[in-house]
Amino acid sequence: MQKEEYDAKFVAIGMHGGAIYVRGRIKHVGKEAKVMDVDERDLQLIKDLVEEFSKYFNPEISVKEIMSKNFTKLVLLSHKPYGKLYS
Repeated sequence: MQKEEYDAKFVAIGMHGGAIYVRGRIKHVGKEAKVMDVDERDLQLIKDLVEEFSKYFNPEISVKEIMSKNFTKLVLLSHKPYGKLYS
């Protein structure tokens, strides 16, 4: 049975941009990141990436099955979250 909620302590630590999409829910992230729900645009991007992955690596992957689960989006709270570390 696949786990639907993750309690990883260091998810998004060191992230400098972009987004992380997780299939399931995240309980805890680094203090510079924020957990968000995905929107239709995110879901289309995820679907496109899963289809591309399936095409190249495993045509047996059921895109429909993967997309049937909930996804979570992790983003940064700041555009320069680690600026103090490098100044």
